[in-house]
Amino acid sequence: MAITASALSHLISFEAAHITSHQQVSGGGDDLKLVKELGISAICIVGGAILCMLKKCPQLMTPGLLIIFFGAQTGMNMYMKAVFSSATVLNPAPAEYCADAGDSCTWMGFQASFFVTGIQQFGGFIIFWLLFLPAKALGFNKLGDKEIEIKKLTSKNEVIAVLCFAGSFTMNIALNNMSMALIPLTLNLIIRSCLPLSTFLAQWLLTKYTTGEGKPCKAIEIGLMMLGAAMMCVCVWAKVAAEAEGESHKKAGAGESAKTVVGVVYCVVSLFSGSVNLALAGILKTSVKLDGFNTVVYNSIPAAIILLPFVFLLQHPVKHWDGVGYTNDAWVVGQVWEHSKSTFIFGASSAVASLVYNILQFSIVQYLSATHVAFAGNFNKAATVPLALLVGIDHLPQAPYGFIMVVSAIINIISFAAYNVVSGGAGGHGGAPAASREAVKEKEPIKDAESSDDDEDDEDSSEGGCC
Repeated sequence: MAITASALSHLISFEAAHITSHQQVSGGGDDLKLVKELGISAICIVGGAILCMLKKCPQLMTPGLLIIFFGAQTGMNMYMKAVFSSATVLNPAPAEYCADAGDSCTWMGFQASFFVTGIQQFGGFIIFWLLFLPAKALGFNKLGDKEIEIKKLTSKNEVIAVLCFAGSFTMNIALNNMSMALIPLTLNLIIRSCLPLSTFLAQWLLTKYTTGEGKPCKAIEIGLMMLGAAMMCVCVWAKVAAEAEGESHKKAGAGESAKTVVGVVYCVVSLFSGSVNLALAGILKTSVKLDGFNTVVYNSIPAAIILLPFVFLLQHPVKHWDGVGYTNDAWVVGQVWEHSKSTFIFGASSAVASLVYNILQFSIVQYLSATHVAFAGNFNKAATVPLALLVGIDHLPQAPYGFIMVVSAIINIISFAAYNVVSGGAGGHGGAPAASREAVKEKEPIKDAESSDDDEDDEDSSEGGCC
């Protein structure tokens, strides 16, 4: 066991010395590093597309779409992680911030998640209309056999519902992006694998509110979800304990473990924000079913407005910026714009990436069943964890914490995979909007609260910070 833990620790480490080494490498070749990180995803997307285009083998359509789904979801996660953690803003950082930083003093990552999320939303809105209006005028506003239409809101309840959904939707994405800036991608994915549990709690509360009785549940399902959540907690403990030990031996920056705890809290709150849409649907007695395109149209501007005060007012921790403890997004944006316009463009261009991701995702879920999508999304999260380790995005902590994290992550993944088998995929996956799946099945955008009880409406299209 000691040999195994030592080997894992050599592969990847959260100690400050290893982090500094990783930053120096990325600072010297961000472009090549990003190509390596996204290369596997690009290969999957291209390979899946080739399978889908083989008209003589229609049976390959579903495998091809699943491969594309994997490439798109993992690629978006890694892209956003690179934006928030790996991009070099300044090396070396200003001297006044480097008194306690030692030999290496750098600022890494566009650590302004609320601003970047707002840019994604607003930029996606503008880009969508610039593409949609000419396409509609030329008669190219179809996706397969389905015509792309912008739904009209016809009642006050619908408007209120959309605004409430936009609020929870925005907090889901923004807080998840914030967590990605503060914690490793692998830890973020392990926490988000607990989506079935938060979705179950939201559904239980909804049923309790509307009928007076909680949603029926099976002991084996609850047991599997609780086991998975417990293993997630062990992973978080191992990560924080490793950083705290490093700080005590002066091997890591002071306060890093506290920032990690804040990042975990952001991630958990984001997880529940993703499930709150379902509860809102029941409380408002209506549910506006928006596909990927209508989500951009109706959520983008409210999201950008909601995020604006957070950009200027919220003081949040900043990680991988030596000498900087807590600040707001506005200050970070000013520094990034002044010192690294390429990093600013890199972050702003995520608006294009997230729009393309959502359109691609919506196209895929039209052809896949809800069960296929649920299982595929869970597999994608599980597969991204070792993939992030292999390409060097994350590093395991020193022994014995690295070994503990690996074992706990494996049990966590197996638990939720078993839950999906037992429940038939009803727990959701955190990758494709359930509203998109329902929109394919229903022509009517509004349905009553009673029928929403059995939905898989675990809205969580925030993976990778997509819109």
